Amino acid sequence: MSQPNSYIAMTAGGAGQIDSHVATPPYSITELARPGIHRVVNMNEVLGGNTTFLVTYTTSGFRDANPKTYAAYVDALKEAMTFINANKRAAAKIYLESSHDKSTPLEELVQQLDNPDMTFTVTPQNTMKFANFMYRTGVVKTKVDSWKDLFFPEVHDLPGS
Repeated sequence: MSQPNSYIAMTAGGAGQIDSHVATPPYSITELARPGIHRVVNMNEVLGGNTTFLVTYTTSGFRDANPKTYAAYVDALKEAMTFINANKRAAAKIYLESSHDKSTPLEELVQQLDNPDMTFTVTPQNTMKFANFMYRTGVVKTKVDSWKDLFFPEVHDLPGS
């Protein structure tokens, strides 16, 4: 079931379609604010710290053929992460204005951005634990030796994992 559909099923007021699911922000945060819903375990507890769960990607071919575009994107992503961390209220306002989201109050979005379980960074976090799990379970056929095998050199100087 998709995240939005799981959210709807969990918050449907006892409709009984589902009684638990694995959720990621913003769904997990919004659900936990509702009476009768509680966390059993979170990703940080399972993996021993903050974990990257959203990654942008491209092919080596695109990166090599478009070095200026690629560099501009990476720089913009770094700038966005710095901005969000330093200006959460302003970042929330920008999001609400650009997305035309009329259902999420500004204060709720600011609280989501302030959630200690969420970090905004370009540093890969705990990606090797995911990669090893995916290899062990057969989801991917190639075992990687380092998180750097999964990312382009532009982030290799960061303290990734």
